[in-house]
Amino acid sequence: MASHWVDDHHAEIYRFLARLSRNVQLAEDLTQETFLRAFRSSRQLRDSEAVRPWLYRIAWNAYLDHRRFERTRGRPTEVVAELSAFEDSKPNAEGQLLSLELRCRLRKIVDQLPLRQRSVFLLRVGDRMSYEEIALCLNFSAVAARSHFRHALNRIRKECRREGLHL
Repeated sequence: MASHWVDDHHAEIYRFLARLSRNVQLAEDLTQETFLRAFRSSRQLRDSEAVRPWLYRIAWNAYLDHRRFERTRGRPTEVVAELSAFEDSKPNAEGQLLSLELRCRLRKIVDQLPLRQRSVFLLRVGDRMSYEEIALCLNFSAVAARSHFRHALNRIRKECRREGLHL
């Protein structure tokens, strides 16, 4: 059972951690840490249908642990990730360039969100999770997830208007 977790969820856990940390190498390390923690505590999983949110919660906690550790060492925790971790391929070169520029500007806006808002936004938009799934992943209520998402959208819209971006 646990052997399928990596095959089924590695890519999405890695993408979440890459977007969250903005550091490709750190995302790789935290993804490995996530699955190690999951295998070690697999007996705690009561419902095999809840593997996905459970893994996201472990990934979230691994990321928070890393941030705490780095803070105690006085090191910055976030480095801009390689663009390839976030890009989708587009057929048109001009469209690619415009899309890349817009994504870069939007990414900077999203990166400035408070951690919980950014995390909820990434899970909702990037991983298309419901508020209930996000609540399970991040260990707070669906109402709180909805509220964080709403606040994130408001901040993003405000910054987009300020920068003259029309979405």
